[in-house]
Amino acid sequence: MLERALQLQEALKLLVVMEPHNCAQDAQLARFKLSKDEWDLLAQLFPVLDVSLMIAEHWKLVNSLIITGLP
Repeated sequence: MLERALQLQEALKLLVVMEPHNCAQDAQLARFKLSKDEWDLLAQLFPVLDVSLMIAEHWKLVNSLIITGLP
């Protein structure tokens, strides 16, 4: 999901400030607007987070195989 957000960064920047998404009765997306530094940080952290997610998914699979007794 983070990878896709980074790919759509420019579109997301426009989306969060659009008036229809910031009315009092709507989602008020402007509160989720990221600064340039925050986007840069996400881009820098993405490779680390991506690897961590892959490891977590791997161990989840290993644990489920152990529990079910599959080789």
